[in-house]
Amino acid sequence: MIDPNHATSYIAVLFALPVIFAYARIAGSASEIVRHMSVSLICVVGAFALRTLFWDVTPAVVGDTWPDLRDSVGGVTLVNAALNSIFAYGLWRGMRALHLMVPEPERPRWPVWRAWLYPPRLRNRLTRR
Repeated sequence: MIDPNHATSYIAVLFALPVIFAYARIAGSASEIVRHMSVSLICVVGAFALRTLFWDVTPAVVGDTWPDLRDSVGGVTLVNAALNSIFAYGLWRGMRALHLMVPEPERPRWPVWRAWLYPPRLRNRLTRR
C-alpha cells in the first residue's frame, strides 16, 4: 500500500503543474496587474510544489541516500531559505497587483504594504461587525 503522504504529494505536484503552466502563458499580458498576479501565483504555487517535491517525494524516491543528498544541496536551512524567498517574492508581486488596483489618484496615499486595505469603506464595514 502506498503511503498517503506520498500519494497526496504526487497529486499536489501534478495539480500544480497545469496551474503554473496556465499562468505562465498569461504572464506576458499587456495588463501590468495581470502580469503581477500571474507571477505571484507562479511563485507561490511553484514554491509549494518544489517544497513538496524536495521534502516529500525525493526521500521516497532516493531512499537511504536521502540524508546525503539533502546535505549536498545545502541542508535544511539553505533549501528552506531558497523556497521561502520564492514564496515571499510571489507574495510581494501579489501585493504590487493589489496596489495597482487602487485608483491612480489615491495610490500615493496607499503604499504597497497597505493597499490590501483599500477601499477604506469596506475595511470599516468589516471591522465594525
